[in-house]
Amino acid sequence: MKRPAAQWRLPVSDHVAFFSYRWLAWALAALTLTWPGAATATLPRNAGLLLLLGVINVLVTALAQGYVRLLRQRPLLLLLDLVGGAAVLWLSDSHALPFLPYALGALVLPALAFGWRGALLSALSFIGLDVLGLTLFNPATGAALSSGALIVRVLTPLLTAGAWLVLGRVLVREAGAGAWPRPRVADPPQGGAARGSRPAERAGAALARAELKRPLSPGDPAANPRSAASAIATRTAAEHHPAPSRRVVYDLPPTPAITLAAALEQLGRSVARQSGLEVHVTCSGPIRPLHAAQQTVLLRTAQEALQNVQQHARAHMVQVDLCFEPHTVLLTVQDDGVGLLDGTYERPGLHALRAVRYRLAELDGQLSVVEGETGGVTVRAMLPLDAV
Repeated sequence: MKRPAAQWRLPVSDHVAFFSYRWLAWALAALTLTWPGAATATLPRNAGLLLLLGVINVLVTALAQGYVRLLRQRPLLLLLDLVGGAAVLWLSDSHALPFLPYALGALVLPALAFGWRGALLSALSFIGLDVLGLTLFNPATGAALSSGALIVRVLTPLLTAGAWLVLGRVLVREAGAGAWPRPRVADPPQGGAARGSRPAERAGAALARAELKRPLSPGDPAANPRSAASAIATRTAAEHHPAPSRRVVYDLPPTPAITLAAALEQLGRSVARQSGLEVHVTCSGPIRPLHAAQQTVLLRTAQEALQNVQQHARAHMVQVDLCFEPHTVLLTVQDDGVGLLDGTYERPGLHALRAVRYRLAELDGQLSVVEGETGGVTVRAMLPLDAV
């Protein structure tokens, strides 16, 4: 029986491909320098440059995952990588060996993260920087190149970027994010349709909103902003008795010291322990105070998104990121699973994320569900901080 194309993909993340290629190119450069017949006049300089690149590779490997997430928010940082790759060539007299393959590592992430547009723009930028080095910094090397060799030198970045574009569809199955190319967004419909065009849907939405907006008594742990995690676990398990597939998957201690970031960390550990998923939780930006209602709905969003990943995504890894920006707080839950099999998360009978979307809207926030071209789903919840 023929397997679906998505199942042939290996679960390799783009940050793994990013630093793996750099180590491979570094090893190739080291092999070139020690190959019999290698030039000895430039060996000390190239050996020093190789040692420097090895140190950089160690840092790249350690910081790759955070760097990739940052690039999704700040794509212009890719220019620094391109200039850094070109600078390696400039420092080695712009010769193709030993460092051209390493410099071409600057084309990996644009191709994986931004599709053919990223691959083309990065390749053209690299060609421009390489020609600049051959013209201004190393004119002797440029003059020594024949017309055929120059054409090959120009085509190499284009072919490399194209190869990574193809490999990205075969090897890399990274969860879709807002910066990925041409994502299919299953955002809620606008207007009256958002609250259900049929009476049954409107009734279900009203019940969901009422559940999320239930007034808090003084003894309710959710009244304390630092114990919102325990409030969700207690209220959901004790009052509403959901079906086994929707039961709370974690139990956080009601300690006054717990913060939203800590609650998300404990939630991630609980999901990983229960399901075997690889769950990574990060918090970025200067932490800002949140109302109890904001903490509760963000934690509920993470819980429901992770529950959906466990039940439907067939994923290997989940990334949970809480990002504090100057005027907003953004929660992102990103998996590397099979995506939205029916094209939407608004399926009849599943009200969890729908209820979260209504509650976020009442707090002037937004919920979006984004599917990547190569699989994976990102659930993104945004709340304003101006009123805090």
